[in-house]
Amino acid sequence: MTESELRKYYEVITDSWKLFKDHSTPTGTDEFWQVLMDKTNDLHMKHGQTIFSEQVLNAVITEIESIYKRSYKAPAAYPERQIQTSIFRTQ
Repeated sequence: MTESELRKYYEVITDSWKLFKDHSTPTGTDEFWQVLMDKTNDLHMKHGQTIFSEQVLNAVITEIESIYKRSYKAPAAYPERQIQTSIFRTQ
């Protein structure tokens, strides 16, 4: 693998980490989720819509949803959100 190819992986992981860090305390509002989805889609586009970026970003979204759900004691305390296999818009 060339240094340039390796750098692309590094950038996906670094951008995904920043996204996670900035959104790791989910509020549960529609605005929070919409901003998160918009930023995630922007990053996926930035990184060439690769399978790797999709998988890493999906893992970030799934973990943020899990954090949100764990922040409530009773399952009825949070609104159900449909978890998709991919959060990216198809074009």
